[in-house]
Amino acid sequence: MPYPLNLAVLGTAGSGKTTLTHAFGKWMKRRGMKVAFLNLDPGCERLPFRPSFDLRRYFTLSGLMKEYGLGPNGAMVKASSLLERGAKGFAEEIRKVRAEVRLLDTPGQLEVFLFHGGRRLLSLLDGTSLSLFLFDASLLGDPAGLTLARLLNLSVQLRLGVPTLCVVNKVDLLEGGWEGLEEGLPKL
Repeated sequence: MPYPLNLAVLGTAGSGKTTLTHAFGKWMKRRGMKVAFLNLDPGCERLPFRPSFDLRRYFTLSGLMKEYGLGPNGAMVKASSLLERGAKGFAEEIRKVRAEVRLLDTPGQLEVFLFHGGRRLLSLLDGTSLSLFLFDASLLGDPAGLTLARLLNLSVQLRLGVPTLCVVNKVDLLEGGWEGLEEGLPKL
């Protein structure tokens, strides 16, 4: 696999993208890998890691809300439009980040990222790009929720055009813990 590996972490709001990005990056660093964190969420206020690339240097949701008189959702759509228009320049900045693995933390508004800018940005990066799609372990017990999570995972893979791994997250909050996970996995 040619380096760097660009690993986009996607999922619905509250699925644990930022937490997993941070923990996974720390885990890889402890194993001697050179890891860089990249923030593609213009709406986050705090990060548990220091990003080597931070989209908030160019615009934030709160700034877009003030500048254009938008609500949070309108500002997110505007931000994604700006990401798409500036994808070439952002990709050039990201390519300057030297690491074996670049972890891309994405916004919780999954559909906006997928349909406005995310695909274009990933296609312009050097190296190999993959994505992780996170979903909450509690969905393993809900057939409709599980079906929706699987369809969203497929949507991510089709839209981004990169291999996508579906990741069950927040297993520690699952009733029955790991045993609850083992019971739910055959439903996948």
